Amino acid sequence: VLLSSFCQNNGEGYAVGIQLSGTHEPVYPIASGEIVFTHEENSDFFSLPYGLGNFIALWHEGGIQSVYCQLKTGSLEKDVKSISVDESIGIVGDTGATIGGNLRLIIFNIEENEILNPIKNLIPFYEDTKQPVIQDIYIKRNNNLIQLKNDQVITPGNAEILISTYDLREDKQRIWEIAPYSIILFHNGQKLNQISFDAIREKNDKQVISGSEQSFDEIYEDDWMFKLGDLDFSEGKSHLQVKVSDFTGNTTTKELFIIAKKP
Repeated sequence: VLLSSFCQNNGEGYAVGIQLSGTHEPVYPIASGEIVFTHEENSDFFSLPYGLGNFIALWHEGGIQSVYCQLKTGSLEKDVKSISVDESIGIVGDTGATIGGNLRLIIFNIEENEILNPIKNLIPFYEDTKQPVIQDIYIKRNNNLIQLKNDQVITPGNAEILISTYDLREDKQRIWEIAPYSIILFHNGQKLNQISFDAIREKNDKQVISGSEQSFDEIYEDDWMFKLGDLDFSEGKSHLQVKVSDFTGNTTTKELFIIAKKP
């Protein structure tokens, strides 16, 4: 079960991996590989506590490295150098910065210097039937946030477009928000902006989304409000449409008309 998704707002920046729930299940690698590093909390005098808890890193063909974190103490495989997909590398635990049993999975593409969305490696095993939720669309002018309604009348000119949206955790009846995979903004049928959480990389000491090069501050207004860029509204009636999708293709659409009119 997915607890948090890739590029989710973790309070400080993009979440670089995903969290999966579990209770003492064995952990198997995403592919066969070579064990290149293991860390176990409090294993010696010099061992420092990490938010990742006990973790193990594997090297795979094609320059891919996978890291499995918060494993149960004493469960990490240490006696072999290589491991296959049907061999356990450890047990789901609760070490590091976590409450209850879960696994944090992080995947690096070393050759491209990117951190990848791990859900790509879980499809088709990851099932998701719930559609993302779009709460509201907003414009922002002079630090004033205006919630848009259909046939909303605004003054012509430039405004920032924002959307309040999230995906839903599959196993919960109540709301448990997780970040969506893709957000697309259309204006009068023309695509103006797309955010897709495929991979992130470092640029000028900041994490940015690969492709769009957008940093965390350029995407997130707050926990579940996303910035979709600026739009210059000319006089007359125009059509806004936003499509939000999760990684399995479930899509929610919200659209409305805006009337730009001089006072």
